[in-house]
Amino acid sequence: MSDKIFDIGIIGYGPVGATLSGLLSSLGLSVVVIDKNKGVSPTARAINTDSEQLRTFNFLNIATEVIANSRKLKKVHLAINVNDPSVSFDWYNKHLGLIPSDKVELGKGSGIYVALFCRCDLGNKLTDHHSFLLQSNLSSDLKSGFNHCAYEVVEVDDIFLGHEVLKDKSYRHEWGIGRHFAGSQIFDYWRSPYGHVHEHQTDGDLFDNKVKPGVIDISEAAGMQWGPDITATFGNSEGV
Repeated sequence: MSDKIFDIGIIGYGPVGATLSGLLSSLGLSVVVIDKNKGVSPTARAINTDSEQLRTFNFLNIATEVIANSRKLKKVHLAINVNDPSVSFDWYNKHLGLIPSDKVELGKGSGIYVALFCRCDLGNKLTDHHSFLLQSNLSSDLKSGFNHCAYEVVEVDDIFLGHEVLKDKSYRHEWGIGRHFAGSQIFDYWRSPYGHVHEHQTDGDLFDNKVKPGVIDISEAAGMQWGPDITATFGNSEGV
């Protein structure tokens, strides 16, 4: 064992210990870190990085490397309630080039669509099953506006971890955890303090522009491959 004397001793080489050792070293202090693992930890000790952490990493001149080796999470889709989904789709198709992935029919063979799952036309490049959902405002007391927004997480473990974190913080759960038919994503829906619905999702379908639109009924759109039944309050006027 070395008899060298250090200015600072840190116990634990997790995210906090590693960052702290870098910051203290940058100030000219000699630092020793003690950890039970002899090498790199075999399991992750952190699951995400935000803008505040990146400011610290930038001070250590490692922000660029961290970003380059990170998986970027994204807002996957936005859903809105509208008077007539078909009329609204025509506008978004003409001006933004959105194309349908699934059309939700009011009754089989009726040709009346109460919702359209739309995706971006990226040619032969794969994109999410839907980036935009146009849904009838019948369920929201004829109020048009925000229905919900969805955020991608890395894997199913993050869905369940996020569920426990939000539950511990006393957020109001809306629907989930389950796996949708339309889009196939694993989902979990929560209410914000303002009543808005936010979805965490992962493992959804990816389409190119050659996939023809499907036609499904309401039970498929509101159903799931597994998980609890849709709640009576999902899509209501509370969060519009």
